[in-house]
Formats: sequence, structure tokens, C-alpha cells
Amino acid sequence: MTDKRVLVVEDDEIMAEYATRCLINAGYEVVGCAASEAEAIAIGRATAPPFAVVDIQLAPGDGRVVSRTLTQEFGTIVLFVTSLVVDSTMRGHGAGGLLRKPFLSEDIPKGLAALVRIATGEEPGRLPPQLIAPLEPAGETSRNR
Repeated sequence: MTDKRVLVVEDDEIMAEYATRCLINAGYEVVGCAASEAEAIAIGRATAPPFAVVDIQLAPGDGRVVSRTLTQEFGTIVLFVTSLVVDSTMRGHGAGGLLRKPFLSEDIPKGLAALVRIATGEEPGRLPPQLIAPLEPAGETSRNR
């Protein structure tokens, strides 16, 4: 996949800036940075990004709705980034993986690269320690529904 456009969805301004810098430094083009569910969906619909890095808890909104919308409408590969305890409510929303906060600067690009490999049927390789992927059970991704 050569299109490295990504949408950042994060309501914490410092975390949003950090994620944006991590992605830009890794060669991604950040098409927008949204702090709310509605803003994220609007930017996503305007840009159809192949990737999105999405916090689950948004004020206002829910990153799971953003993930489900982007994966269903555009086939976006979504990486959740959260400090929440990982549980079953994070599955079934289209995200390919989940990166737990705090994380290292290289973990977001490495996580997205692993999700691309998983989506194309390849082995993901060595994952960052904070990354859970695949998040969806085998055969249950939004692309297969």
C-alpha cells in the first residue's frame, strides 16, 4: 500500500500532536486531526483515508463509531490508541488493532504496518509490546462482513 494518508482522532491536544509528529516523521501524510466523533467522520468522508489512528474515548463521541464508519464506508485500516482497559467492547468495530497508551514514537507506524500485513494475509512480524493485533477474530473483519 503506497497511499500513506492517515486521519488522527484524538481529543487530547498533546496526544494528538504527538501522534501527528510520529506519523509525519515516519513518512505518513496526516489528512486531518479530529477531536470529536462528528468531526472525525466529517474529515473521514471528505478525505477517505486508508488509515486512521483513533482514540476510543472522545469528548464528545465514541471512537468505536468512527472506526465502524470509516471501515464500512472506505475500508480504512484503523488502529485504536487508548489508555482504557482492553475488553470485549473494543472488538467488532472494524479496528484492526489496539495500541495501549503510553507508547513509543515508533509504535504507531509499526502498528499500522503490521495491520497492513495482517490485512493482506501476511504474518505481522514482531509487534510493539503495547500493540494487540489482530483485534478482530480471524474471518470477522469489517471487510469480510
